[in-house]
Amino acid sequence: MKADTEVLIVGAGVQGCSLAYQLSKRGHRVMVIEKETIASGASKAAAGMLGAQSEWEGTGLFQEFALESRALFEELVPEVEALSGMDVSYVNNGMLKPVWHKTEEVKYQRAAGHGYGAEWLPAREALRREPALSENIRGVWSIPKDGQLRAYEWTTALAKAAKACGTIIRENTSVDRILEADGRVYGVKTNEGVVEAEEVVFTGGSAGAALLNEKEFTLYPVKGECLSVRMPQGNLRYTLHTPQVYIVPKKDGEIFIGASEKPGDSSTGVTVASIQELMKAAVHLVPELKDANIERFWSGVRPQTGDGLPYMGQTDRGLWVMTGHYRNGILLSALSGSWMAARIGGKSVREDWKHLFAVDPQIRKGGVIHADHA
Repeated sequence: MKADTEVLIVGAGVQGCSLAYQLSKRGHRVMVIEKETIASGASKAAAGMLGAQSEWEGTGLFQEFALESRALFEELVPEVEALSGMDVSYVNNGMLKPVWHKTEEVKYQRAAGHGYGAEWLPAREALRREPALSENIRGVWSIPKDGQLRAYEWTTALAKAAKACGTIIRENTSVDRILEADGRVYGVKTNEGVVEAEEVVFTGGSAGAALLNEKEFTLYPVKGECLSVRMPQGNLRYTLHTPQVYIVPKKDGEIFIGASEKPGDSSTGVTVASIQELMKAAVHLVPELKDANIERFWSGVRPQTGDGLPYMGQTDRGLWVMTGHYRNGILLSALSGSWMAARIGGKSVREDWKHLFAVDPQIRKGGVIHADHA
Protein backbone atom coordinates (compact mmCIF):
# COMPACT_ATOMS: atom_id res chain seq x y z
CA MET A 1 0.00 0.00 0.00
CA LYS A 2 1.32 3.42 -0.95
CA ALA A 3 1.91 5.79 1.97
CA ASP A 4 -0.12 9.00 2.20
CA THR A 5 3.08 11.01 1.93
CA GLU A 6 6.82 10.44 1.72
CA VAL A 7 7.73 12.59 4.72
CA LEU A 8 5.28 13.50 7.48
CA ILE A 9 6.31 16.39 9.76
CA VAL A 10 4.55 16.79 13.11
CA GLY A 11 4.65 20.47 14.08
CA ALA A 12 4.51 23.70 12.05
CA GLY A 13 6.92 25.83 14.03
CA VAL A 14 10.05 27.25 12.47
CA GLN A 15 11.88 23.91 12.48
CA GLY A 16 9.03 22.02 10.85
CA CYS A 17 8.42 24.71 8.25
CA SER A 18 12.11 25.06 7.42
CA LEU A 19 12.45 21.30 7.00
CA ALA A 20 9.28 21.13 4.88
CA TYR A 21 10.63 23.82 2.56
CA GLN A 22 14.04 22.21 2.18
CA LEU A 23 12.58 18.75 1.57
CA SER A 24 9.92 19.88 -0.88
CA LYS A 25 12.28 21.99 -2.96
CA ARG A 26 14.41 18.85 -3.30
CA GLY A 27 11.43 17.02 -4.79
CA HIS A 28 10.16 15.07 -1.76
CA ARG A 29 6.43 14.66 -1.09
CA VAL A 30 5.85 16.38 2.25
CA MET A 31 2.92 16.80 4.61
CA VAL A 32 2.96 18.91 7.79
CA ILE A 33 0.46 18.33 10.59
CA GLU A 34 -0.07 21.08 13.17
CA LYS A 35 -2.40 20.85 16.18
CA GLU A 36 -3.10 24.61 16.08
CA THR A 37 -1.92 27.01 13.37
CA ILE A 38 1.41 27.77 11.70
CA ALA A 39 3.89 29.41 14.11
CA SER A 40 1.40 29.39 16.98
CA GLY A 41 3.97 28.42 19.64
CA ALA A 42 7.51 29.55 20.42
CA SER A 43 8.08 30.65 16.82
CA LYS A 44 5.41 33.31 17.20
CA ALA A 45 6.82 34.63 20.47
CA ALA A 46 10.53 34.75 19.54
CA ALA A 47 12.32 38.06 19.12
CA GLY A 48 13.99 36.84 15.93
CA MET A 49 17.63 37.45 16.83
CA LEU A 50 20.21 35.66 14.72
CA GLY A 51 22.67 35.70 17.58
CA ALA A 52 25.36 33.22 16.63
CA GLN A 53 27.91 35.10 18.74
CA SER A 54 25.83 36.96 21.28
CA GLU A 55 25.26 34.04 23.63
CA TRP A 56 28.31 31.84 23.08
CA GLU A 57 31.94 32.75 23.21
CA GLY A 58 34.94 30.83 21.98
CA THR A 59 34.80 27.87 19.64
CA GLY A 60 33.06 24.53 19.49
CA LEU A 61 30.92 22.32 17.29
CA PHE A 62 27.70 24.01 18.31
CA GLN A 63 29.02 27.48 17.55
CA GLU A 64 30.27 26.26 14.18
CA PHE A 65 26.74 25.10 13.40
CA ALA A 66 25.28 28.42 14.60
CA LEU A 67 27.75 30.49 12.56
CA GLU A 68 27.10 28.49 9.41
CA SER A 69 23.36 28.84 9.90
CA ARG A 70 23.63 32.59 10.39
CA ALA A 71 25.58 32.92 7.16
CA LEU A 72 22.86 31.15 5.18
CA PHE A 73 20.23 33.83 5.88
CA GLU A 74 21.83 36.29 3.46
CA GLU A 75 20.79 34.15 0.48
CA LEU A 76 17.93 32.19 2.03
CA VAL A 77 15.84 35.21 3.08
CA PRO A 78 15.41 36.69 -0.45
CA GLU A 79 14.78 33.19 -1.81
CA VAL A 80 11.98 32.54 0.71
CA GLU A 81 10.58 36.05 0.39
CA ALA A 82 10.32 35.66 -3.39
CA LEU A 83 8.48 32.33 -3.15
CA SER A 84 6.19 33.40 -0.30
CA GLY A 85 5.50 36.97 -1.39
CA MET A 86 6.28 38.13 2.16
CA ASP A 87 8.71 40.57 3.77
CA VAL A 88 10.29 39.07 6.91
CA SER A 89 11.96 42.34 8.03
CA TYR A 90 15.49 40.95 7.81
CA VAL A 91 18.08 43.36 9.24
CA ASN A 92 21.79 42.58 9.18
CA ASN A 93 23.44 45.59 10.80
CA GLY A 94 24.93 43.87 13.84
CA MET A 95 24.49 43.56 17.58
CA LEU A 96 26.11 45.26 20.56
CA LYS A 97 26.77 43.65 23.95
CA PRO A 98 27.19 46.51 26.45
CA VAL A 99 29.65 45.94 29.29
CA TRP A 100 29.41 47.51 32.76
CA HIS A 101 32.33 46.00 34.70
CA LYS A 102 36.10 46.15 34.40
CA THR A 103 36.49 42.37 34.45
CA GLU A 104 34.24 42.02 31.40
CA GLU A 105 36.06 44.83 29.64
CA VAL A 106 39.40 43.08 30.13
CA LYS A 107 37.94 39.77 28.93
CA TYR A 108 36.66 41.26 25.68
CA GLN A 109 39.80 43.29 25.09
CA ARG A 110 41.79 40.05 25.27
CA ALA A 111 39.33 38.36 22.92
CA ALA A 112 39.80 41.02 20.24
CA GLY A 113 40.98 39.43 17.02
CA HIS A 114 39.67 35.99 17.94
CA GLY A 115 35.92 36.54 17.73
CA TYR A 116 34.87 35.80 14.12
CA GLY A 117 34.89 39.50 13.25
CA ALA A 118 33.60 40.75 16.61
CA GLU A 119 35.53 43.57 18.25
CA TRP A 120 35.80 45.56 21.46
CA LEU A 121 34.64 49.19 21.29
CA PRO A 122 35.37 51.60 24.15
CA ALA A 123 32.53 53.70 25.56
CA ARG A 124 33.17 56.76 23.39
CA GLU A 125 32.97 54.77 20.14
CA ALA A 126 30.03 52.73 21.42
CA LEU A 127 28.05 55.89 22.21
CA ARG A 128 28.92 57.35 18.83
CA ARG A 129 27.39 54.32 17.14
CA GLU A 130 24.42 54.01 19.49
CA PRO A 131 23.83 57.38 21.20
CA ALA A 132 20.85 56.07 23.19
CA LEU A 133 23.05 53.80 25.33
CA SER A 134 23.70 54.66 28.96
CA GLU A 135 26.80 56.82 29.43
CA ASN A 136 27.83 54.57 32.33
CA ILE A 137 28.85 51.61 30.16
CA ARG A 138 32.54 50.77 29.84
CA GLY A 139 32.13 49.79 26.21
CA VAL A 140 30.54 47.15 24.01
CA TRP A 141 31.43 43.87 22.34
CA SER A 142 30.40 44.62 18.76
CA ILE A 143 29.16 41.69 16.66
CA PRO A 144 28.67 43.03 13.12
CA LYS A 145 27.23 39.83 11.63
CA ASP A 146 24.50 38.99 14.18
CA GLY A 147 21.29 40.07 12.42
CA GLN A 148 17.58 39.72 13.16
CA LEU A 149 14.16 39.35 11.55
CA ARG A 150 10.53 38.91 12.57
CA ALA A 151 10.18 35.32 13.74
CA TYR A 152 6.47 34.89 13.04
CA GLU A 153 6.81 36.28 9.54
CA TRP A 154 9.88 34.13 8.88
CA THR A 155 8.09 30.95 9.95
CA THR A 156 4.97 31.84 7.97
CA ALA A 157 7.07 32.67 4.89
CA LEU A 158 8.85 29.31 5.14
CA ALA A 159 5.45 27.60 5.28
CA LYS A 160 4.23 29.48 2.20
CA ALA A 161 7.45 28.74 0.34
CA ALA A 162 7.07 25.06 1.24
CA LYS A 163 3.49 25.10 -0.07
CA ALA A 164 4.72 26.70 -3.29
CA CYS A 165 7.03 23.69 -3.67
CA GLY A 166 4.22 21.20 -3.10
CA THR A 167 4.05 20.71 0.68
CA ILE A 168 0.62 20.00 2.15
CA ILE A 169 0.00 21.66 5.54
CA ARG A 170 -2.91 20.49 7.69
CA GLU A 171 -3.60 22.89 10.55
CA ASN A 172 -5.89 22.24 13.53
CA THR A 173 -5.04 18.55 13.31
CA SER A 174 -3.86 16.95 16.54
CA VAL A 175 -1.71 13.82 16.72
CA ASP A 176 -2.93 11.31 19.29
CA ARG A 177 -0.05 8.89 18.95
CA ILE A 178 2.81 7.79 16.74
CA LEU A 179 2.17 4.43 15.08
CA GLU A 180 4.66 1.63 14.69
CA ALA A 181 4.72 -1.97 13.52
CA ASP A 182 7.52 -4.49 13.93
CA GLY A 183 9.50 -1.92 15.86
CA ARG A 184 9.38 0.75 13.14
CA VAL A 185 7.40 3.99 12.96
CA TYR A 186 5.10 4.16 9.95
CA GLY A 187 2.68 7.01 10.64
CA VAL A 188 0.47 8.79 13.17
CA LYS A 189 -3.09 8.64 14.41
CA THR A 190 -4.77 12.06 14.33
CA ASN A 191 -8.17 13.41 15.30
CA GLU A 192 -9.04 13.07 11.61
CA GLY A 193 -7.71 9.54 11.09
CA VAL A 194 -4.47 7.71 10.34
CA VAL A 195 -1.71 9.19 8.17
CA GLU A 196 0.99 6.84 6.91
CA ALA A 197 4.40 7.97 5.71
CA GLU A 198 7.75 6.58 4.65
CA GLU A 199 9.44 8.88 7.16
CA VAL A 200 7.96 10.61 10.24
CA VAL A 201 9.62 13.67 11.80
CA PHE A 202 8.69 15.17 15.16
CA THR A 203 9.39 18.91 15.22
CA GLY A 204 6.99 19.89 17.99
CA GLY A 205 7.75 21.58 21.29
CA SER A 206 7.83 20.37 24.86
CA ALA A 207 4.05 19.94 24.96
CA GLY A 208 4.34 17.14 22.43
CA ALA A 209 7.13 15.31 24.25
CA ALA A 210 4.72 12.64 25.50
CA LEU A 211 4.28 11.49 21.89
CA LEU A 212 7.92 10.53 21.63
CA ASN A 213 7.84 7.72 24.19
CA GLU A 214 11.61 7.83 24.43
CA LYS A 215 13.08 7.34 27.91
CA GLU A 216 16.36 8.87 26.79
CA PHE A 217 14.79 12.24 25.99
CA THR A 218 14.98 15.16 28.38
CA LEU A 219 12.67 17.86 27.01
CA TYR A 220 10.98 20.44 29.19
CA PRO A 221 9.28 23.84 28.80
CA VAL A 222 10.89 27.19 29.60
CA LYS A 223 8.42 30.06 29.58
CA GLY A 224 9.57 33.44 28.31
CA GLU A 225 7.71 36.75 28.66
CA CYS A 226 8.29 39.79 26.46
CA LEU A 227 6.95 43.25 25.68
CA SER A 228 7.31 45.74 22.88
CA VAL A 229 7.47 49.53 22.91
CA ARG A 230 7.85 52.47 20.56
CA MET A 231 10.00 55.51 21.22
CA PRO A 232 8.35 58.93 20.74
CA GLN A 233 11.04 59.91 18.26
CA GLY A 234 13.48 57.86 16.23
CA ASN A 235 14.56 54.30 16.89
CA LEU A 236 17.59 52.38 18.08
CA ARG A 237 20.25 51.56 15.50
CA TYR A 238 21.38 48.18 16.83
CA THR A 239 20.12 45.10 18.59
CA LEU A 240 21.37 45.20 22.19
CA HIS A 241 22.06 42.16 24.33
CA THR A 242 23.06 41.67 27.97
CA PRO A 243 22.57 38.73 30.37
CA GLN A 244 19.59 40.60 31.87
CA VAL A 245 17.74 41.81 28.79
CA TYR A 246 17.76 42.00 25.01
CA ILE A 247 16.39 44.94 23.03
CA VAL A 248 15.56 44.34 19.38
CA PRO A 249 14.51 47.33 17.22
CA LYS A 250 12.39 46.27 14.26
CA LYS A 251 12.31 47.99 10.87
CA ASP A 252 8.88 49.52 11.50
CA GLY A 253 9.90 51.14 14.81
CA GLU A 254 8.56 48.50 17.19
CA ILE A 255 11.14 47.51 19.81
CA PHE A 256 11.06 44.03 21.34
CA ILE A 257 12.25 43.67 24.95
CA GLY A 258 12.76 40.25 26.51
CA ALA A 259 12.80 37.78 27.93
CA SER A 260 12.09 36.12 31.24
CA GLU A 261 13.12 32.49 31.75
CA LYS A 262 10.90 30.20 33.80
CA PRO A 263 11.93 26.54 33.56
CA GLY A 264 9.12 24.04 33.88
CA ASP A 265 6.43 26.67 33.31
CA SER A 266 4.13 26.11 30.34
CA SER A 267 1.46 28.66 31.29
CA THR A 268 0.55 31.43 28.87
CA GLY A 269 0.08 34.44 31.14
CA VAL A 270 2.36 37.44 31.56
CA THR A 271 3.21 38.58 35.10
CA VAL A 272 3.74 42.10 36.38
CA ALA A 273 6.96 41.05 38.12
CA SER A 274 8.56 39.75 34.92
CA ILE A 275 7.65 42.81 32.88
CA GLN A 276 8.83 45.09 35.67
CA GLU A 277 12.25 43.41 35.72
CA LEU A 278 12.58 43.62 31.94
CA MET A 279 11.60 47.30 31.83
CA LYS A 280 13.99 48.14 34.65
CA ALA A 281 16.88 46.43 32.87
CA ALA A 282 15.96 48.02 29.54
CA VAL A 283 15.79 51.55 30.94
CA HIS A 284 19.08 51.00 32.79
CA LEU A 285 20.65 50.18 29.43
CA VAL A 286 18.77 52.76 27.31
CA PRO A 287 17.51 55.60 29.55
CA GLU A 288 15.32 57.07 26.77
CA LEU A 289 13.09 53.98 26.96
CA LYS A 290 11.48 55.37 30.11
CA ASP A 291 9.46 57.64 27.80
CA ALA A 292 8.58 54.90 25.31
CA ASN A 293 4.99 53.88 24.68
CA ILE A 294 4.12 50.29 25.55
CA GLU A 295 2.65 48.38 22.61
CA ARG A 296 1.92 44.86 23.88
CA PHE A 297 2.90 41.94 26.13
CA TRP A 298 3.14 38.26 25.25
CA SER A 299 4.70 34.97 26.29
CA GLY A 300 6.01 31.83 24.64
CA VAL A 301 7.15 28.39 25.76
CA ARG A 302 10.51 27.21 24.46
CA PRO A 303 11.52 23.53 24.38
CA GLN A 304 14.76 22.93 26.27
CA THR A 305 16.87 19.80 26.66
CA GLY A 306 18.88 18.53 29.59
CA ASP A 307 22.27 19.52 28.15
CA GLY A 308 21.15 22.60 26.24
CA LEU A 309 21.67 21.09 22.80
CA PRO A 310 18.82 20.30 20.40
CA TYR A 311 17.89 16.80 19.32
CA MET A 312 18.32 16.33 15.58
CA GLY A 313 18.57 12.69 14.64
CA GLN A 314 16.78 9.37 14.34
CA THR A 315 15.67 6.96 17.06
CA ASP A 316 16.13 3.21 16.85
CA ARG A 317 12.41 3.03 15.91
CA GLY A 318 13.09 5.06 12.79
CA LEU A 319 11.44 8.24 14.11
CA TRP A 320 13.24 11.44 13.15
CA VAL A 321 13.38 14.07 15.89
CA MET A 322 14.10 17.78 15.45
CA THR A 323 13.32 19.68 18.65
CA GLY A 324 14.79 21.29 21.76
CA HIS A 325 16.26 24.37 20.08
CA TYR A 326 15.31 26.51 23.08
CA ARG A 327 16.15 30.19 22.40
CA ASN A 328 17.89 29.43 19.12
CA GLY A 329 15.16 28.05 16.92
CA ILE A 330 15.12 31.02 14.56
CA LEU A 331 18.90 31.30 14.31
CA LEU A 332 19.43 27.59 13.69
CA SER A 333 16.46 27.16 11.34
CA ALA A 334 18.38 28.02 8.16
CA LEU A 335 20.92 25.23 8.56
CA SER A 336 18.86 22.75 10.58
CA GLY A 337 16.26 22.57 7.81
CA SER A 338 18.74 21.89 5.01
CA TRP A 339 20.95 19.65 7.17
CA MET A 340 18.06 17.45 8.29
CA ALA A 341 16.63 17.39 4.76
CA ALA A 342 19.96 16.05 3.53
CA ARG A 343 19.99 13.35 6.21
CA ILE A 344 16.43 12.26 5.55
CA GLY A 345 17.23 12.19 1.83
CA GLY A 346 20.12 9.83 2.48
CA LYS A 347 22.91 12.32 1.84
CA SER A 348 26.13 12.32 3.84
CA VAL A 349 26.60 15.04 6.47
CA ARG A 350 29.23 15.86 9.06
CA GLU A 351 29.62 12.99 11.52
CA ASP A 352 30.64 15.23 14.41
CA TRP A 353 27.38 17.18 14.14
CA LYS A 354 25.44 13.91 13.94
CA HIS A 355 27.04 12.87 17.23
CA LEU A 356 26.50 16.29 18.81
CA PHE A 357 22.75 16.29 18.19
CA ALA A 358 22.12 12.53 18.39
CA VAL A 359 19.02 11.18 20.12
CA ASP A 360 20.89 8.21 21.58
CA PRO A 361 22.70 9.37 24.76
CA GLN A 362 25.46 6.84 24.11
CA ILE A 363 26.29 8.62 20.85
CA ARG A 364 25.47 12.18 21.83
CA LYS A 365 28.44 14.32 22.76
CA GLY A 366 27.81 17.30 25.01
CA GLY A 367 28.89 20.77 23.97
CA VAL A 368 29.88 23.75 26.07
CA ILE A 369 27.03 26.23 26.43
CA HIS A 370 27.76 29.76 27.53
CA ALA A 371 26.57 30.58 31.05
CA ASP A 372 24.13 33.22 29.79
CA HIS A 373 22.51 30.56 27.68
CA ALA A 374 22.26 27.58 30.02
